[in-house]
Amino acid sequence: MHTQDDLEFDDFPRHCVRGTRGPEFVLQPRSHEPVFYKDTFSGFTNPSLLVELRQWQISELHICGVATDYCVRATAMDAIARNFKVSVLLDACRSVARPDSELYRRTALDLQSAGCRLVHKTDLVEPRVISKK
Repeated sequence: MHTQDDLEFDDFPRHCVRGTRGPEFVLQPRSHEPVFYKDTFSGFTNPSLLVELRQWQISELHICGVATDYCVRATAMDAIARNFKVSVLLDACRSVARPDSELYRRTALDLQSAGCRLVHKTDLVEPRVISKK
């Protein structure tokens, strides 16, 4: 989440500004689910994140957000470096670079080369079969 005058906006479009709809959750966390805020590219710069993940014995992370080629990439790479199994949900991310750009392709290749799975939300959800009686 960014402040109105965040220096990051010298290089990037305004996004996720505190007090706007930008940082709102698409899916609201449940009351027992912790929320971790960051003020730079990787979510792992907030030391509470790693502590909580280790405490709950989490081994696999599904990462999404803004921006695929910066914050999502940095968080995914830091998670892999900390031995988490990582998937990036491409259809739940937004990139600064266009999907047909060299930066976007290089980001995807870097993530895959590091061991990250690039998936879509539907790849993670088991379809339910409803039978008629």
